[in-house]
Amino acid sequence: MSSPLAPTRYAIGVYELDTQQKIVLRDGVRVSLTPKAVDLLTVLAARAGEVVSKADLMEAVWPDAFVDESTLSKLVFNIRKELGDEVIETIPKRGYRLVGSGPLTVGSGDAPTTAAPANSPRPTASYTFAILVVVLPLAAWLLLRRTTPKNNDLMVMPFPAADSITTRLSALGITTKSSGAQLILNGNVERTADTIRLSYRITSADDGTQLGAASLTAPASGAADLEGRAAEGIAAVIKLRQAVEKDHDKALATPARQQTYLRALALLTPATTMTRPDEAIALLQSLDPEGRRSVLVLTALGRAWMHKGLRNPTHMQMMQSCADEAARIDPNHPRVLALRGLIARMRGQYEQAARDMRASLAADPDATDVLLDLARVLGALSRTKETVSTYNYLLQVHPECALCLSSYGVFEMETGRPEHAAELFTRAVALDPGYPGNRVNLAAISMQLGHLDEAIQRFQEVIRLAPTGRARSSLAQCQFLTGDADSAVRNLAEAVLLEPNEIDTWSFYGDVLRFLHREQEATAAYERSMELARAILKLDPQEPEPRATLAECLAKRGDIGEAKKEIALAFRDPDPVPALFESAAMVDMLAGDHDAAIEMLKRAVAKGISPSLYVRDPRFAPLRTTRQFMMWNQHAVPMSSLSR
Repeated sequence: MSSPLAPTRYAIGVYELDTQQKIVLRDGVRVSLTPKAVDLLTVLAARAGEVVSKADLMEAVWPDAFVDESTLSKLVFNIRKELGDEVIETIPKRGYRLVGSGPLTVGSGDAPTTAAPANSPRPTASYTFAILVVVLPLAAWLLLRRTTPKNNDLMVMPFPAADSITTRLSALGITTKSSGAQLILNGNVERTADTIRLSYRITSADDGTQLGAASLTAPASGAADLEGRAAEGIAAVIKLRQAVEKDHDKALATPARQQTYLRALALLTPATTMTRPDEAIALLQSLDPEGRRSVLVLTALGRAWMHKGLRNPTHMQMMQSCADEAARIDPNHPRVLALRGLIARMRGQYEQAARDMRASLAADPDATDVLLDLARVLGALSRTKETVSTYNYLLQVHPECALCLSSYGVFEMETGRPEHAAELFTRAVALDPGYPGNRVNLAAISMQLGHLDEAIQRFQEVIRLAPTGRARSSLAQCQFLTGDADSAVRNLAEAVLLEPNEIDTWSFYGDVLRFLHREQEATAAYERSMELARAILKLDPQEPEPRATLAECLAKRGDIGEAKKEIALAFRDPDPVPALFESAAMVDMLAGDHDAAIEMLKRAVAKGISPSLYVRDPRFAPLRTTRQFMMWNQHAVPMSSLSR
């Protein structure tokens, strides 16, 4: 007796899975799912009712490629978006289970249901361009909209990294086909003992015109990073074609203009050393010199002015002007709404910013840059639960966004969860090892937890990689806390040269100079810090951190009354970060109210700061005889070496 054939059709709630045609139907109409999504559903349907482990699923769906759990999670997320959250059940620490599934019985004479033809895609203009991408295309991916692919399906030709890149493209919403696609991707991987080089080229299937190309290099251990960067670059090329077609964008209608636009976006990669807003502004202005034709160009130009820094009122005016011009073209365009929300955020109008950003996301729900801005706004509004939810969704949409991980880490660090922040920063470093900011954040966590020797070592490594002002200032703080004020003041002198507009660096520089009895220089440093703080507060009166630093500097100059007024305004923030409590403690201590100062430091400790830092800090020497400091001192280093 022959064994029964395995089912080829399954019911999944109101949907039908046809494993022979590799499609999912609802009422005879095909549902838009990637081939890998159908593969995953097939594995789960064949084991209906069972919990299938993540390892089994990854092995079955990607038999010839190495992927991690984030890729699987993203694929499940995309299936749930199309079929509903209830279709696939997550079993914590075990895997996934398909819900409401079972085989369909088909009689011997029955023919399988044939899917109704999908809507024919509309013809697209023949936009061609060539671009050599040599930097991480994160900005291009963040700023381009996640539209549904039209005539821009991609056929991936075989090469060593093809399977992994295909998987990553699927997670980014790019459809790949085995034949009949309009675009063709070719690639190559070259390895040496120390490096790996990945090159790719996108061409038109119609006439072989090159549409995009890149050659990316990383250390030998950085294959996964290269594949992620390549996928983002490929996605950026395809998304731009879709956006230009959708918006009928005349400013980007020629190959040369599209090349220039992507080059400009690459120069606006946020929070990296590659950010060069002046060059980006020049490129974008060359595309749309009259500022009246292109929403995409104008909104990118607005963000470029933001990257120049908003302490100069002219930059904010130019940003607003770009938003106004773009709104005249299409006031409800998601990029216009997003830019308006960003401007409101920069002005401290957080409720308005949240409304504009949510309106943008209603039309474009997976726009990564808008989700990131919204998370920051919600954090500023102290809506912790919503902030965490937004960051988690953001990382589902874009699991390999180092900037997203870093931003989430800063939020966790400021709200008293340093261990989770360290995990996020570690992942960010792995994804973007060349950007020093993530390494600075990791070192800052070590310092926050009181591990000063480890922090010093990490800051020194960052400085060898890229001697930023922030890294030198943070290293100086560690050195000061371990009794090496002379090294601290040398690093602070370098820090203010590298980054002359950092308020906290100037304030701390004044503290160390005063400790070394260089009173005239200390006064000048405090004056510079207050000048910068007032400039920021003129633009955004609601910003608490510069107001707290201003209060601290006023108190150190002896103006206790004004200092108390400023610190009270800073504490309008409903969820103060540790730095605010430290500034308030300093103001109270200098006012002679040691009990109030201790209470403020205890609140900072409750936010995750190690009390050993305050015990070590010579600036809090007047508090050393208090009972609280004596208790903290039992777990800290002896104080004898810390006095001068």
